[in-house]
Amino acid sequence: MKNVKCGVERSIGLVAAAAIIHLSFSIFHSAAAAEPAVAVSLPPSVYTGRIKDYDGAGLHRYSEVAEVRVRKNGVLLARGKLGEFEGDTVCNYSVAVPMTTDAASANAAAVGDELVFEVDSRDAMCTAYASTSLPAAKSGSVTRLDLKLMSDTIVPGIDDDYVRYAEAHGRTYRNPGTGQAYIASGASYNPDADYDGDGVSNREEYLAGTDPFNAEEAGLKVTSFKIVKADDGSDMVELGFKPVYGFAYSVERSTNRVDAAHGFAIHPHRSEPKRASGERKYIDETEDVEERKVYLDKVGELGLFRIRLD
Repeated sequence: MKNVKCGVERSIGLVAAAAIIHLSFSIFHSAAAAEPAVAVSLPPSVYTGRIKDYDGAGLHRYSEVAEVRVRKNGVLLARGKLGEFEGDTVCNYSVAVPMTTDAASANAAAVGDELVFEVDSRDAMCTAYASTSLPAAKSGSVTRLDLKLMSDTIVPGIDDDYVRYAEAHGRTYRNPGTGQAYIASGASYNPDADYDGDGVSNREEYLAGTDPFNAEEAGLKVTSFKIVKADDGSDMVELGFKPVYGFAYSVERSTNRVDAAHGFAIHPHRSEPKRASGERKYIDETEDVEERKVYLDKVGELGLFRIRLD
């Protein structure tokens, strides 16, 4: 039986499954002059963001065949490959939709026209298709549109495939301390519990892409932190953490020691302790490594640092 919501379906391998696209976007408008009375072509409306698979990893792992397509009344207006977005950003796609003042145009969009955004990914490991729609934004504007392919009919916000995986393994794996299975027979996955006792809830482990049955993988955990010398002899902060392949991260810093939950902002980092190496804001993990080290300029008082999942 298919439980289709929002008219969206996704299939993995040859097994069909319902899918819900979780959509978030923000629009930034550039200044625009009043539109003329006659129909004319206008600067495109640009859409950019990050497409994620059900476990939160950026879909660029399927970039050979994955793409985003934008249609109006079934007519293809724009398309873009996933994983080909350049620059220091967590976005993995960008498409420019041609705009016009003529709402009757078949090959361009007018403000308010319904646009259908499709995500199509096909390879030997995964076949996924999903679509959602929203009104066309203004000419010359930039829309941040993030899409996640998932079905969350069991636990809101957590993919059904993941819940089934966690329940199957939780009933098999045993806690080394107690000798008992992490999930008792007949019990359901509990996102608010902490199965491995590492101080990170199961929901947070899901979002971070870490193993809820392994205390060595504690969500966004900083694994090392020390002061090192840069190539010019000045001090830098070396921060290490365990990344997950396909996820994107940034380093945040705060000097607010009274309220540690506030005052954090992205702190640019370098990949090497060299002043000549360029600063970046984001880490888009494309390798499977045990630890990722980044280097931060030591500015003023040391402050507090943390890893953020983007």
